[in-house]
Amino acid sequence: MVPVPVLVLDIARYHNAVLLKPLQPKYRTARTLLFLPLNSPRLASVERGWKLARRMAMRNRFFAALDGVLRALEKTQLGTAEIMRHKSRRYL
Repeated sequence: MVPVPVLVLDIARYHNAVLLKPLQPKYRTARTLLFLPLNSPRLASVERGWKLARRMAMRNRFFAALDGVLRALEKTQLGTAEIMRHKSRRYL
């Protein structure tokens, strides 16, 4: 038996778009869609890290391809743990 991948989604409008609703039953056997509950900041803590990474690496810049985004993020030299430690100071 092949494991079914789980796709974790937040409550962004595009994750619940009208165009996606007809596709959900069709692909339910191929993957499981798991929606995060409303007001769950601990479950979506990676969002704070992404916010910091975007501010430090990508603010006011245009990237023609994904490679440029990845290089900019690497240049910040911030690991995930460091980003989360930096952001968690605000919430302690």
